[in-house]
Amino acid sequence: MTLSDGPPDADQWLGELAAEAGQRPLVVAFSGGLDSTFLLASLLRAGLGDRVSAVHVDHGLQPDSARWADHCQGVMAALGVSGAVERLRLVPGSNLESRARQARYRALARHVPADGWLVLAHHRDDQAETLLLRLLRGASVRGLSGMRRHQQLDGLTLWRPLLDCSRDWIQARAEHWQLSWVEDPSNRESGPDRNFLRHQVLPALSQRWPAADRLAATAQACEEAATLADDLAGLDAQQALLGDQLSVTALLGLSGPRRRNLLAWWLRRQGLQVPDRAWLARLHQQVLLAGEDREPRLGLAQHVCCRFRDRLFLLPESALEPLTGEHQWLPTPGQSLALASATLHARAAPAELMLRPPAQPLTVRAADGGERILLGGMHRQVSELWRERSVPPWQRRRLPLLLLGDEVVAAAAIGVADSWQPAAGETAVGLHIEVH
Repeated sequence: MTLSDGPPDADQWLGELAAEAGQRPLVVAFSGGLDSTFLLASLLRAGLGDRVSAVHVDHGLQPDSARWADHCQGVMAALGVSGAVERLRLVPGSNLESRARQARYRALARHVPADGWLVLAHHRDDQAETLLLRLLRGASVRGLSGMRRHQQLDGLTLWRPLLDCSRDWIQARAEHWQLSWVEDPSNRESGPDRNFLRHQVLPALSQRWPAADRLAATAQACEEAATLADDLAGLDAQQALLGDQLSVTALLGLSGPRRRNLLAWWLRRQGLQVPDRAWLARLHQQVLLAGEDREPRLGLAQHVCCRFRDRLFLLPESALEPLTGEHQWLPTPGQSLALASATLHARAAPAELMLRPPAQPLTVRAADGGERILLGGMHRQVSELWRERSVPPWQRRRLPLLLLGDEVVAAAAIGVADSWQPAAGETAVGLHIEVH
């Protein structure tokens, strides 16, 4: 192993590092281990010290975690880098590793300004481990693309400048710079999946195939394939996307792979992780192929995929909760009534609904299925009017009616009854119904 086993020229690499960073603030996720210590030193040697800070997250999961935090504070002070320590207290239980990772990112994000980057020390060996883990879990091409050099996570920009560097190259360079770091003893345990790959599987692969570290190149190839899949989904979306919904007819007109690709793109676009093929198969069979007279649904991570006529909707579970109870409200300009599914605002200025001011409070509630409203000289059934206006069934159960006794005064998504519409020059109150 020599210092050249990595980027072809370390000094040139530092210059490229500075150019890529630009003038933005950089916040290093600083564990105190080899990788993040080398990363922090590299940014300083690249001349970026005036806009670099560091944050250490103490998960409190190891007996020596407090000592590691002290070490990190000492390193930051010695380097003249401003920094902070975030201390977490995680409750033991299931999914601890996942919960710890999510809590760590939330803690780090608090220190990254809007125009800044969170800088992570993942390297080429980490990428190879990630690829193998995801391959063994049956990941898609997108999953096999591994970690990206630049990535958006919940509005946070991540930068991984070491992703092309091997662990051996990093260690050799760190020793050459006479850096000091701490070793997490848990990294030597073979129990966790990633550690097992690191200590048992990858060394065996490297003995048989010296180019095993080129797994990272496979991840790059998968990333390119995922980008092409996104491009194809964007083209298919031009025919299938209807606002935030998808046309069922357009979906069913695609081949199976293109349909699944478009659905995955649509779900990611709305902030959800793509489910497995079994879930997508259930969506196709139970929702897309269901008869138009049905109201098929399929749950996904506190959301529900619903079909209404030719549209596929993705809704939070709360959007299916019906409006319950009765509420008394006197619409007076400046007054509002907040309900679980809608907020009603009374205004003096013109609004989409104008009615004669009632002399007594109105009853606000959901429809029970038998109400009629006098509209255009005819008593029309409210539920039928909603159906004509293509209001989905779940939304009909959430829309408020305003009644005086048994008389429907106004209905959301329909309008004001004839007998309650003000004549020209007559005093009126405006009504705006904001559906959640």
